[in-house]
Amino acid sequence: MEITDKDFELVDNYLDGTLSDEELALFRIRMQDDEFSGLLRFQQALRKELAQPSLLGRNDLKQAEEFYLEYRSQRRRSIAEAFSSKLWFVVVAVMCFTSLLIALLL
Repeated sequence: MEITDKDFELVDNYLDGTLSDEELALFRIRMQDDEFSGLLRFQQALRKELAQPSLLGRNDLKQAEEFYLEYRSQRRRSIAEAFSSKLWFVVVAVMCFTSLLIALLL
């Protein structure tokens, strides 16, 4: 599912501890989506990074952007690794099916 402005609002309210009962129910449903749970993890990590004294100063925005870019590249790498392992499984399954089909035809 696509991340919307409402999702950002839900995550912010969750991290601030100000979710209503209706928002809490929606939050639990949305947590089943990988993109939404990734957004939550990113926001938690970003808040933790920004809370460190080393990040306070004039370069907060630049450091937050660098942190986001690093997070995004790590996420892309993990997705690529997962995709390649699934692709390998599909290739092996197709090869086994093809060899079984050839054996049955003989």
